[in-house]
Amino acid sequence: MEYSLSQHSTRIGREPSNDIVLSGDTHVSRYHAEIVREGAGFIIRDLGSKNGTLVNGSRISQHRLVNGDVIQIGSTRIVFQNGVILVPEDAVAPSREHARRVREVMQAPAQRSNAPVLAIAGVALLAVAAILVLMLRSPSTSDKATDMARQWVVQRVDAIAREILLAPGIAQIPLPAEPLYDKVREQVADTKNWVFAEPDKVAENVYRLQAAATFSIPLTAANYSVTARYTLTVNMATKMVTAAGPQVQVR
Repeated sequence: MEYSLSQHSTRIGREPSNDIVLSGDTHVSRYHAEIVREGAGFIIRDLGSKNGTLVNGSRISQHRLVNGDVIQIGSTRIVFQNGVILVPEDAVAPSREHARRVREVMQAPAQRSNAPVLAIAGVALLAVAAILVLMLRSPSTSDKATDMARQWVVQRVDAIAREILLAPGIAQIPLPAEPLYDKVREQVADTKNWVFAEPDKVAENVYRLQAAATFSIPLTAANYSVTARYTLTVNMATKMVTAAGPQVQVR
């Protein structure tokens, strides 16, 4: 589930009044952490939680977020990418504001009408519209598999860059290892460079798809085009992604 960090502060915790509610995780404090917009970037702060807040495996009190950072709050892992955080759907409960709006709608008195037939027709139309909205908004299982594949890429930017550097064709790019790694990592972290094919169902709750990143490394003497392809197997039941690859082409 994606949350856009559009407001100044986004608070995360177990209490329903938080912006993001992780009520099912007993290791999360009532008010655990907050993400604050600061200038052009974002900072995450621990709010004195019992079990602490981790970023990329290290406990922090405050940390400036960069693309690909993995935030761990309790047992829940959250990925930061381009002003958006990705939270596992099964970890999130409705916020208090959302619950209040639902309750108001459910408790609102029925409007009396002198035209009962029209009222019934209106209710029927609303029911059909609600079903259509749910159908449009509810992601399919294959869409969820693709989202898990995207999260896999975001969480493994460093490892993917290292794997690409180990490919035989990379040796033809005349750059020392460290600056070449920095260039490759920068391109791998850019989600616009990635294309995900339509997943194929290969077993119950198991999908397979191709993920490919194509990018350029421009140098003074030549412009190199790199394509790295992975075959990803997504197990929806275990929430695990396994990978074969990469197959790397350099032109």
